[in-house]
Amino acid sequence: MFGMAFHTNCYLVLLNLSPPSTLKTAWEKLHWGVNALFSPRMGTKPYRRDPPGTTRRGFLLRRFTVLVCIASLWLYIRDGDRFYPNNLGPEDWKPSKTYMTPQIINGTLTFRDVWFRAVMCFYAYSGSALCICGGHTICALIAVGIFNSPLQSWPPLFGDVREAYTLRRWYSHFWHKAMRKAFTIHAVVVTEKGFGLRKHTVAGRSIIVLLSFLFSGIMHSFTGWQTRPCSDNFAPVRIYELFGIFILLEQAVLSAYFMVHERTGIPWTKAEMVFWRLVGYVWVAFFLMEITVSSSYSSLRCVLALDGT
Repeated sequence: MFGMAFHTNCYLVLLNLSPPSTLKTAWEKLHWGVNALFSPRMGTKPYRRDPPGTTRRGFLLRRFTVLVCIASLWLYIRDGDRFYPNNLGPEDWKPSKTYMTPQIINGTLTFRDVWFRAVMCFYAYSGSALCICGGHTICALIAVGIFNSPLQSWPPLFGDVREAYTLRRWYSHFWHKAMRKAFTIHAVVVTEKGFGLRKHTVAGRSIIVLLSFLFSGIMHSFTGWQTRPCSDNFAPVRIYELFGIFILLEQAVLSAYFMVHERTGIPWTKAEMVFWRLVGYVWVAFFLMEITVSSSYSSLRCVLALDGT
């Protein structure tokens, strides 16, 4: 609800949107307002659309099938122990294993360490994705099935994971865009009004990226706030801001590489593009496992200490 209120402020207040002039009756304007409030991707381009010619009945059957699949998968993995290594113990989350990079440098990283981190990362993102997609699907079924909302207002929420071969594309082409505009529009206003930077400049775009992820981190901290002793409620702020920082670094490296290609006149080849795409997948996977899981290690050690074991 916090995120939804933030989104509504973004579009209905900050951008001062009003119902289109073609809507004449109070019911039509109310319907537009409900769609504006409960369709959180308003103003964003969908990753993909339903097949052309999809009927209302076909839409509802397709989304109901998706909901059943999501629920079944969630029930299968929700216990959290389907894929973890056997006989986990304190040695698996001791301080020296918090980050992979030092282990790689020292040559102490084992397959078990990578497996453990990969499974924790999988549960973190799959759990979020299933919950978000399930909630979006339920809203789509209610909006289209009961309130006769246009099918075009409810395209699939997630994009093609094959397009996520950079951190930037992870968010721009794959991960959901449910609240993206709410964060970016506020970031643009702060950048232009507060810092006096135009959004189309390099400095302006950089500040917008950092502020957008900062706002996202704040929202995730508040919506996921816990009062348990070992909770790290500000971890999302740190994690999301690191996403913004590394996206900027990633873009700088890519820009430099493209510049070298242009100045040397070396033609692009399909083999080269395939190679760098594979490198990109490894980079994204490494970053997700390195950054988004690190706070879990301190939480595990805290729980262990409280248990007295």
